Order: sequence, then structure tokens, then C-alpha cells
Amino acid sequence: MVVLALVVTAVAVAATVALAAQSPRALRDSILATAKAQQSVHYATRSVAGNARLTLTGDVAAADGRQQVSMKVGKVTGHATILVLDRTAYVQGNANGLQFLLGLTKAQASSYAGQWISIPKGDKHYNPTAGAVTLGSFLQGIAPHGRLAALKGKLRGKRVIGIRATSGKGKKKELQVLAAPASGKPLPLEEDELSPGRAYISHTAMSKWNEPVQVQAPANPVPISTVLG
Repeated sequence: MVVLALVVTAVAVAATVALAAQSPRALRDSILATAKAQQSVHYATRSVAGNARLTLTGDVAAADGRQQVSMKVGKVTGHATILVLDRTAYVQGNANGLQFLLGLTKAQASSYAGQWISIPKGDKHYNPTAGAVTLGSFLQGIAPHGRLAALKGKLRGKRVIGIRATSGKGKKKELQVLAAPASGKPLPLEEDELSPGRAYISHTAMSKWNEPVQVQAPANPVPISTVLG
């Protein structure tokens, strides 16, 4: 499996090159602060949890962004597009995608499949939907937390620095690695997560920093309040 190979390789390399750093927390904060100071980023995430597979592709800026979602659980597949702008999230997807993202009933999801649904900020569905569809929320999701260690090594032939975070114990143990270039701006390159007890792995690659992100609100969306009845 490609995702598993990427994550296991990144974690194994990171573990063998861990260095005693004066302040891993300061290094983490420096990487994240550098990222927060940028205008936008493109990212691609592939996750596996048991028999569920999730792919996210996003282009996000400070206040707006777009995300493509593809999921598969067993033989059930779903997809959706999420837009965020002007403090509103917009979702369009097939029935399975709407059930997965918004927790709609089968009847609701079937009725509004293919239509744009609007969710204003402040609605309980907004944060779960808009998460990782703006730059700040995306960076919150990749920020390492737990017991921190500084890293230094090579990734695909390039010298990198980064942070490894470990949290939990036993079946709840989780490992996270965030890597950035060793020279120039320490903008995040890749983030990997591994939780063996939950059979969960995730790999996120970041690129195209500061490229323009253009998002336009869809015409005549259906309010989430109408969808829920």
C-alpha cells in the first residue's frame, strides 16, 4: 500500500535521525509561525483507518479555500466538494458523501445529492465541515502535540529538519512527524501520523505556497436549516 509505505518510511527515517535539541517546542513553533505568515498552500492527504480510506485535496488561504473529499468504507464510496468564504461553508456531494460529512439521514442525503448546501459560521455543522479549508484550521490539524523531539535528516535526498511527537500509551499510542527544509524558510513539506492500535495512518504533502486561491460562492445554495427540516 502506497500510503503505508510512505508513512512507515518517514517514521522510520525520523526515528533514526532524532537529535537532542535544545528546544523542540521552539522549533515546532518556528515552523508553524513561518507557515502562518504565508498567504496560501496546496495540500494532499491520504488516510487509512481500518477498512476506511480518505483522500483530501485542498487549496487554502487565510479566510477562504476549497477542498475535494473522496472516501471509501468497504464497498461504499462517497465524494464531496467543500468551499469556504465570507464566513460560510458550501458543500456539494453525492448521497454517501453528504451522509459522511454532514451526518444526514439517507433520505436527506438522497434528496440533496448534487446540490450546493450552505452552512453559516455559528451553525454546529460549520466547524466540522470547514476544518482544514482555511490556512489556520489546516495548520492546527498538522501541529505536533505530545512529547516532542527534534529531527534532522534527509527526505527524498533533501536535508530536512522537523519535529516528532508521541502521545498516548499502548493501543492509544500515536506518533506524528512534521518535516520542513533545513535551509531557507522552514515551510512544512510533509506531515505523517501513525496509530497502530487504531490501524490508522495518514500522510500529508504540502506545496505551492503563496499561489493564488480563488473561490466563488455557488449560486442558489440550499441552507442547511432547510436540508435538516
